[in-house]
Amino acid sequence: MSQPKAEPQTQARARVRTVVIGHTSGGQGGGQGASTLCLVIAAALKAQGQKVATIDCAGDQALTRALAARECSLAEAGLAERPAAHRALPSGDGEAALDALGEAVAALGRGHDFIMLDTWGAGAAITRMAYALADTLVLPFTPWDLDLALDPSADTDLFDAGSLSSIGSIVREARRERRARDLGEIDWIVLRNRVPARQGFRLPARTADLVSRAAMEFGYRTLDGLGDRPAHRTALATGLTIFDRDDELAPVAEPGLAAISSALEAWTMVEALRLPLDPTARRRAALHAEWAAARRTPLELDPMLGPEG
Repeated sequence: MSQPKAEPQTQARARVRTVVIGHTSGGQGGGQGASTLCLVIAAALKAQGQKVATIDCAGDQALTRALAARECSLAEAGLAERPAAHRALPSGDGEAALDALGEAVAALGRGHDFIMLDTWGAGAAITRMAYALADTLVLPFTPWDLDLALDPSADTDLFDAGSLSSIGSIVREARRERRARDLGEIDWIVLRNRVPARQGFRLPARTADLVSRAAMEFGYRTLDGLGDRPAHRTALATGLTIFDRDDELAPVAEPGLAAISSALEAWTMVEALRLPLDPTARRRAALHAEWAAARRTPLELDPMLGPEG
């Protein structure tokens, strides 16, 4: 007698996606807006219903302080939310730090759609390990840093490990480690960040040519990031991003059109990352947003029940 066929199982949950925000300078980095990017991208993913965890392995722990400030900002506004899953790794670059990173990624990988990692200096061992764990690797450059990184005639002491040739060798090694471990691929993105609003994101002709040639050599994509705007500059201090701004929180410190531009460039950047989003979670987030908007709208009364005139 033949056995009954088993019911088809529901599709297995997709593997967690690891997004690493790197620093493109030596030492502990800083100045490229990496921690702000990590905070903003995580907020955008959460706004779309994704379950996001964060790991701070940067020397200055800026992301950890921003998340603590976020809790205070929400409490002052009389709001509360479920604390995000976050790990602040111990400072240092030894075996203990490397083991802590591996344990954090393994633990947070269960029950989350994305893990965001904020790293530190480009040459640190923990950063190299984080790069090898990445599905998406985002390296932000300011316009000035990008010009230096592309200019082979520049004095290397000016930017230490910031040149694309040295960073390219680090990413190339991370890609080899990733393929050897699980045949995975790393989507490397060079992101032009903190561009003055008056300058716009258009690259000078020479820089654009160098960026294109380097992209072919090293295998990265180029994107525009966040402009140097008040809404983004205050994110680390308050823990609030452009995605949190509504009537219940502090207003954006920008006039109307500038505030719209800040939100547009942030959404454009996040969409261009091409991160795989869970469609069910996106629908759930959209319905929640509709409910939240309706909750703030006064109920309409039938004319027969309300006062005349």
